Order: sequence, then structure tokens, then C-alpha cells
Amino acid sequence: EDGAACVARAHSLTGSADSQPPTAGPRAAAMVVFTDRGLASCIAAQFGLNVALIGLEEAFSLFCASDDGLHLSASDLSASLTPIGLSLLLCPFAYPAIERRIGSPACFRCGVCFLLAAAFFTPTLRALRDSSFPFWTGLIAIALLRGIAGVATTTGIALILNQNIYNDFGLVNGLASSASSLARTLTPGLIGSVYAAATASNRPYPLNLFAPFYLLSFVCAVTLIFSFGFRIPGQAGAKTRKLGRRRQSHRVDSNI
Repeated sequence: EDGAACVARAHSLTGSADSQPPTAGPRAAAMVVFTDRGLASCIAAQFGLNVALIGLEEAFSLFCASDDGLHLSASDLSASLTPIGLSLLLCPFAYPAIERRIGSPACFRCGVCFLLAAAFFTPTLRALRDSSFPFWTGLIAIALLRGIAGVATTTGIALILNQNIYNDFGLVNGLASSASSLARTLTPGLIGSVYAAATASNRPYPLNLFAPFYLLSFVCAVTLIFSFGFRIPGQAGAKTRKLGRRRQSHRVDSNI
């Protein structure tokens, strides 16, 4: 009887297993994710990033191959894409050192700015088509910007997203992957339709060939704005620890 009384008293203090509140379902957990500013900003930025990456790839190919654009031959088009392959090959070796120095959010924002510059200046290459050296210099520069931006943004957003997750890792990464897949599904049709409408007739600037690239520049700008909602845990603590070490070393020096 004493043992039963002790067990009953312990249950009354701590609560039995049957009295524990039920765990949240997937729908409730998803609502928590979207109401968290840091996670919601990461998922929105990942959606915008994939729209910009896939859209610029689609628009660049159409612009280079079409008669209204640069009208490049197959060999010239493959040569213009070579710097992208080189940057995709070499940048992953430099990224860790850069990320340790400036942080993954800064790497992501720099990559988005590179994408914005590539999208904004790509249609201006049409005016340089008759000048060989400036034309190829601009084409190679834009290709390098696209390759560097691809590594900086995709690696950065993956690091930032997982730094913002405290639980439900599978759910959050699944939502982020769904956002990326949705962007990759919708973007080719959207950019293709905008490009076709822009070249269907002699439309005035900026509704001509500049329209799809300016649309992608706007997407990059919105993605850059979302990136300032990232929450990076540990930064404040790291700054506090550094300040504490500096104060402690100052006290030691003063005592000496």
C-alpha cells in the first residue's frame, strides 16, 4: 500500500503518460514553420533563388540562340558556357575560406547580387555584337558571374536553412525542397512565355527583349530583401564570448 501511494503521489506531481498533451501533427508543425520569421525567410529566399537561377539559364539560352538576340552558332554558344563550368569546378574550393571569413549570409547576398548583375546586363550584349573583343569580354564576365553566384547562393542557403532548424528537420527540409521544385517547374514556362511575348512584335523598351531579364532582376532584388530576415543562431553569443575574452585579457595585463 505504501508503494502504491508513492506511485499515485508521483503521478499527481509529474503527470501520467496519458495526461501528456498530444504532439503536433504535420499541419500544425508546418504552420509553426511559416510563422517563424527565420525559416519563412529561408524558404522564400530559396524559392526566389531557384526562380532566378532557372529563369536566367532559360532566358540566356533563348537570347543567345534566337535571331532577335545574339544569334550565336552552336560552337560560340558552347564557348560562352565554358566559364560557367570552370567557376562551378573551382569555386567550391574557395568557398569554405570565404564563408569562414564573412559568413554564409554574406556569401548568399553576394551571390544574389552577382545574379542580379548578370540578369540586368545580359541584354546589353546585343549592342556589342559587332565588336568582337568587348562582346566576348562581356559574355565571359556574365558567365563567370552566373557560375560564382550558383555556388555561393546554393551552398549558402543550405547552410543558413540548417542553422535555423531546431526540430522537425525532415519537415523543414522537405518544405524547402518543395519550394525549390515548384520554382523549377513554373519558371521555364513563365520565362518562355514572357520571352515569346516580348519578341512577338516590336514592343517599346522595356517590354522588348529586356523584359524577361528585368523580371529576373526584380526577383533577385526581392530575394535579397528576404535574406535580411535570416536568423543566424550563435552570432550574438560568439560576439559576447569574444568581448569577454578581450576584457579578461585586459584584466590580466592590468594585474601584471
